[in-house]
Amino acid sequence: MCAALGLAPAFGQDIYWLTTPVFTRSDISVGAAGQRLVIEAPGAGADRPYIASATLNGQSLTRAWLRHAEMAEGAVLRLELSATPTTWGANEPPPSPLAI
Repeated sequence: MCAALGLAPAFGQDIYWLTTPVFTRSDISVGAAGQRLVIEAPGAGADRPYIASATLNGQSLTRAWLRHAEMAEGAVLRLELSATPTTWGANEPPPSPLAI
């Protein structure tokens, strides 16, 4: 289900891979105090399977992953999608779990 939202957890780590969501907008509760994680992907659909750019809370996001803490207090993730492959997110891999 997470992948359908545009998030794929890296089990055993505090990292979520960003994937192309199925939905144009998702609004989920994250935390006991009712914080919200909103994921927006205008134009989401089978004809736009690639992420072209992203913002987190209005700030440009150049990596294809998030840490749990970046979403835990609530956030807005906006994904711009594309019909063709892009290089977005290709140059910033997540930290290695072996470095912990």
